[in-house]
Amino acid sequence: MTLLSAATLSAPAARPLFVPPPVVLSKLHLSPPAPRTRAPCSWIPPAHCRPSCSPRSAGTRALRLIMATVIGVVGCTGTGKSTLCDALEKQLKERERVVCVIHTDDYFREEEGCPTLDLESLNWAGGTVPDALSSKTRDTNCPEAVEWDGVRAAVSQAAATAGQGVVLVEGFLVLCDGPVREMLDAVVMLEFKGGRDAEEEVIRRKWTRRHLGKLSYEERGVSFADYCVYWDGYVHLRFTEYAAKGTPPPGKPVVSLDALLPPPELAVQVQQRLSL
Repeated sequence: MTLLSAATLSAPAARPLFVPPPVVLSKLHLSPPAPRTRAPCSWIPPAHCRPSCSPRSAGTRALRLIMATVIGVVGCTGTGKSTLCDALEKQLKERERVVCVIHTDDYFREEEGCPTLDLESLNWAGGTVPDALSSKTRDTNCPEAVEWDGVRAAVSQAAATAGQGVVLVEGFLVLCDGPVREMLDAVVMLEFKGGRDAEEEVIRRKWTRRHLGKLSYEERGVSFADYCVYWDGYVHLRFTEYAAKGTPPPGKPVVSLDALLPPPELAVQVQQRLSL
């Protein structure tokens, strides 16, 4: 047996470390790909995935969805709420703003679901209830007459789909419903700025105005004296009982306007004072 000395033994050659081949760019002068970055998320979750609480009542919470500005337009019957909304919608759309108008009059319950109303007890100028009013036996000027679930759903949907537009919610009972009130970003109040004289002008406007496809009270044979009884003993009385007691959402701007000014002028004031 041949013995090899330690001197004749040699350690095996070290295996070279793997070195990846260099990146060879083609003749098209391609550059290495840029590092990937995460794009900001612009997805807005659908309504059924959002928190059940209104983001408008969340105050300074970190999570706040991009939604439209919701403005409540309130005031006694005949002060021109719908007319003001029409003027605002026209002017805002001329500036390419998205506008949605929600009329709470569209959400009245069927009369059978409203409280009963007794007009016989009023001191009518003609001695009895005018024929045009004799069929009115249900009270539609109280919060119980409005289908508030429908109003809330309409406001939520409009606010979520109008982007950075404007949602106008008009009706003299708007401030009577807590959930709707919490969704408001601002309130516009149409008021009588000239005392009883200004109020009588609004009464006459209401007396001569056609509404919801119906003839005016004047056209239906109700005298102005009897309509004043109807106004003082029922219409304005309900406003003071319910709507006038509605409290605007705390911390939100309230714009008080003279109901007798021209609607286009009022619309300009609203845009200026609310920075729309």
